[in-house]
Amino acid sequence: MALSFQSGSVALATWGFSVGDIATIAGAGRKAGTWMMAQFKDRVLLDWMNVDIDTVLTRKGLFETADLQKRWDQKIMLYQNGQRTMFRNKYTGNVPLVQQMDRFSWLMILLTAALDAAMQPSDQKKVLTRLLLKLFEDHGESAEFLQREANEHIQGWMSAACVRNISLKARDHWNMLGHQGKHQFGYIPEAESSAVIQFLTWLIQDESKAYSTASTDIFSLAVVIEELGMKIKLVETATMSRIDESDTVVYWMSTVTPTALVKSQRTFRPGMRVPLTHMEEVASLFPQSLERNRMRRYFQLGMDAVREDGLSLRPYRSEEDPPRVKGSPFPKEEQDLMLFVESTSTTAIPRLDSDVYRFADWLFPVPTPAASNALLDIVRELNGSNRETHNMEMIAMSLDKESMKSRSYGLDTAYDYGDALHWFQAFFLGYWYQLLLPLLDTTQLATPEAFGAWAWGDIHCLNLIREVVCTRLHQRKQKGRVYMLYRFEILKLAAYLFGGAERRQVETVKYGAIGILGKLPVLYSSLVVPRPGNFGRFSLIDIDPSCIPSGTNGVVYPGNARNATKRTPNDSISDAVMFQDAVLEEVSIKQLQGRAIEDFTIHIEPDWDYDSQTCLVTYRHRGRVVQRLNPRQMDLVLAGPIFTKACEPEPNAEEFDNSPPYLVATNGTLTSLNTYEGGYSVEPEERLVETTADCSGYTFNPVITNVSKAVNAMVCLACVYQGWTFREGISIVSSQDELKMARHRHAKVVLVDSEDIFREESSLVSHAGRH
Repeated sequence: MALSFQSGSVALATWGFSVGDIATIAGAGRKAGTWMMAQFKDRVLLDWMNVDIDTVLTRKGLFETADLQKRWDQKIMLYQNGQRTMFRNKYTGNVPLVQQMDRFSWLMILLTAALDAAMQPSDQKKVLTRLLLKLFEDHGESAEFLQREANEHIQGWMSAACVRNISLKARDHWNMLGHQGKHQFGYIPEAESSAVIQFLTWLIQDESKAYSTASTDIFSLAVVIEELGMKIKLVETATMSRIDESDTVVYWMSTVTPTALVKSQRTFRPGMRVPLTHMEEVASLFPQSLERNRMRRYFQLGMDAVREDGLSLRPYRSEEDPPRVKGSPFPKEEQDLMLFVESTSTTAIPRLDSDVYRFADWLFPVPTPAASNALLDIVRELNGSNRETHNMEMIAMSLDKESMKSRSYGLDTAYDYGDALHWFQAFFLGYWYQLLLPLLDTTQLATPEAFGAWAWGDIHCLNLIREVVCTRLHQRKQKGRVYMLYRFEILKLAAYLFGGAERRQVETVKYGAIGILGKLPVLYSSLVVPRPGNFGRFSLIDIDPSCIPSGTNGVVYPGNARNATKRTPNDSISDAVMFQDAVLEEVSIKQLQGRAIEDFTIHIEPDWDYDSQTCLVTYRHRGRVVQRLNPRQMDLVLAGPIFTKACEPEPNAEEFDNSPPYLVATNGTLTSLNTYEGGYSVEPEERLVETTADCSGYTFNPVITNVSKAVNAMVCLACVYQGWTFREGISIVSSQDELKMARHRHAKVVLVDSEDIFREESSLVSHAGRH
């Protein structure tokens, strides 16, 4: 096992991963299972329990490890420098890409991937834990230890399935079976867990060759397992007499018609795959086929209302401390961006009465004309039936009872709210999917699809939206009220609608969270791709989540970043750090921009010194640590004036703060990026000079660093000098005129950027809050 870990470490180092990356991937210092350690931990578990795996996996011929290794070990997908990166096996034969795994690890990886596709994450973990206890029930004295260790092993198997794209294959195949009508849309319900465990136990240990089931879910699960590489024969219509005695057979007995069950249910399964290019097609997953066109129309109606109103959520850095819903303001180190609600519509809002007003107030961030009119149209159509009118009143009553409480407890989910709930749900889901989509960076998805954790006919879905909306704040401006939402509240809703995070998971999220690991991780974009044009957004990524430090509930929080150590060009430092004196009038910006420099790399790493379950963005230069930063604080810098210079008015001479009196610098100090390695910031020394008998002032040699075409370095250094602005000591320049202006502003630090990159990034910046 030690040899396998060593070979994995060597492979990762060869692919350009730093020591910190390898430690993170291996789960060092964290209570987490990863693909790199899955085989090792499995072996340790079996050795500790003194178990021969052949006595547990008694069924022979289910799969060959060599075949699985040949199929699934040819390429792996890892997260490197802010990107999903594919690494391929350049060797032929039985040479593993990273490490060889044994029968037990391969079996559990395949089963974990299949269950991930077919069940909610919480149900998947329960099933796998119960399966392990069942497989090792002869070792009852180890049951408690096994139960405590199961979660790390499940994480390791899931991680291995993710990096090898096994989980992606399983999800796609499960989805295809749903569209073929082989099983009901959504996840296998928790009530079927015992039947799933019974089937998997038979598959692994039973002596009989055939398994009969009337469940379309279990048969479809067997189809997925067979697709992943297990030797199972699947029979739908053939008789048992036609089966070879050596085959392991799963036989579907169609004694119960699945459509009859669908028609008898009013609350349906959670787990919706949402095509991001045509989100209204999620209505095709509505179980009652005759109502799908109607659901699609209402979903589209909600999307169109957002477009017609020009509604958007704009990230904005408030100059004032945003207050808590209850309690004192947040301290400076805990500040976050706010999301302002903006609408371009100038049409009058229609009058809303009674329950309609309450729905609009609870479920819209702000009432707008098109959305209000669309809601009125739906209500008028429902009012054509006395039953549906009553159902609307019951929905309003149920939500109203919850609005009197702090969080969702005792919501009436047993009541049949009829078509009213379905129509409202389709409309408000379309509304919020369209409103949130522009906030998401979806460029790192394997397929342009999201996962919704909601179910059709589930009032919890509307109540979660209500809980988020009820936290909105407002400020009085000259043009009226300005509404804003906490960013972490929108993170919760985005993870629920797009990342497949379960409601019970998002309800644990507190202020300060920067990500939620559901079916797909939803993270602050500053944790993944920190860019001036990406601040305030969320990244929906399809990667192995074990490389992202988080709590046991899958919620990601930032660590405690330390400030850079200050030093001056006169300090004694290593020979690798070079300072070059220069006359500012002779410094050529174009010449600096033409020099090839190696950009910083981005890494998500645990906060080793504070809490290894929290994370920081680590910048490295040629493998050496430059700085570890808090993603939330990075967003505040990216939203600040240093990156919005294109929109700042040209200042007058009177606007410059010249107290104490500064003299315009004539000389500067050129320095390279390796100056900042080790967590340093470079600041010039000020000195007092006398120019005339009656006049004196301070002068310094500004530090000039070339970050041309090195966006990571530019962002990192801007965050290193956080708190500074272009009026207070730091400037980003891309021309001689801007360098001259920086001199007259008495900038102490000047970053030389490539003009085209800055224009590209700044054009994406959202200037929200300019009311």
